[in-house]
Amino acid sequence: MPLSIKSTRKITAATLLAAAGLLALPIASAQSEEIFNYFDTIGIGGLAAFDIGWVDPALHSYFLADRSNKSVDVIDTGTKQLTQFMPGFVGVFVTPSGATNNDLSGPDGILTFNNPASGKYEIWVGDGPQPTAGCPSFLSGGCSTVKVLDASTGALTHNILTNGAARADELCHDPQHNLILIANDAESLDFAFGTPFVSFISTDTYKIVAQILIPEATNGIEQCQYDNITGNFYLNIPEVNGPGDDTKDGSVYVISPTTFKVTGKYDIDVKTCAGPAGMALGPGNQILLGCAAKAADGVPLGNSIIIDRTNGSTIAVAWGLGGSDEVWFNPTDSHYYLALSYNGFSPAPIPKIAIIDALTGPVDQIISMTRLGGVSPHSVAVDPATGIIYSPNKGGVNLFYPSIAPPGDTDDGPTPAQTE
Repeated sequence: MPLSIKSTRKITAATLLAAAGLLALPIASAQSEEIFNYFDTIGIGGLAAFDIGWVDPALHSYFLADRSNKSVDVIDTGTKQLTQFMPGFVGVFVTPSGATNNDLSGPDGILTFNNPASGKYEIWVGDGPQPTAGCPSFLSGGCSTVKVLDASTGALTHNILTNGAARADELCHDPQHNLILIANDAESLDFAFGTPFVSFISTDTYKIVAQILIPEATNGIEQCQYDNITGNFYLNIPEVNGPGDDTKDGSVYVISPTTFKVTGKYDIDVKTCAGPAGMALGPGNQILLGCAAKAADGVPLGNSIIIDRTNGSTIAVAWGLGGSDEVWFNPTDSHYYLALSYNGFSPAPIPKIAIIDALTGPVDQIISMTRLGGVSPHSVAVDPATGIIYSPNKGGVNLFYPSIAPPGDTDDGPTPAQTE
């Protein structure tokens, strides 16, 4: 079942505003910008539960962590053909009461890169806990792992134990020091004895070289990124020493890849950005943080924010664009892409994809999507070679294709594709 695209909106009336006292981003005309006004769907049988997506232009492939099918789904970005790799993921964990527990499910975070150590392109994926040789004996449900797959064949080459009782989730890659940072974010959420932690894994030896306990992460750990310019990891902590519901300030931790220590903490005001989750490195010193759908203390709408990676100061606030898990930066068009479970430009919580110009400031487009089977699309990835957006939902992955808006077209009315 295809999704519908609501009317394309060039929101130029100060939708993206700078925080008080900071440099305002100019609002530029979007008439020459690419817009996304047609789409396609690649069907994936049984798809209902999934996590993060990833595009690797060198492999001409889109990758999706598919919990429903216990697979990594691979879509060829040229032919649009689907392949599924099934190396033994946990899949969807269902409790005795019949509820789904994502903290014990997998696959989770995913990325790819060409590893000089193996001479191959590899897929690195976090997985949920299951009995595995070498797990500590006191973990009766098994322990979480990081799985490494050959990107060309899907063969499992390494199964790295984190010794966590809950899932190994979001991850990022440092190609300068040959490291993977991955978070076991849900240890304290599901186990009274647990403490959230991150692991650093050598991509040369496939062994954990260091771990950091983060007990103050009271509502999990989210996306990280490595910055080649500053030489640091950046890690989202949605809530620091709070009640576990993102009603207290979060933080972005700066972590050294050589000492494995936290060298800086950027406080994130909960009233501006509750529960920072998604993270994307943008141009200059920018980091985009995708935040929760609603903020604390009666603030009705959540936002997303852009901060300075050198000092944590707020550069700009994307007002009302909250509820974002995965966010993406496309260097080809210098735009951010946010997968929103909700935002304030709709009277109802209709999931959307927001597109923000990282250089000039305006929100260029809001793609509005029908909600299929209650699944909210929280995952977004963009192919820098073609500009196609990939966003999964129940039953398949939706592809949104760029085109050029007709001269003078403001596109304020509904498109023929609108079904809402």
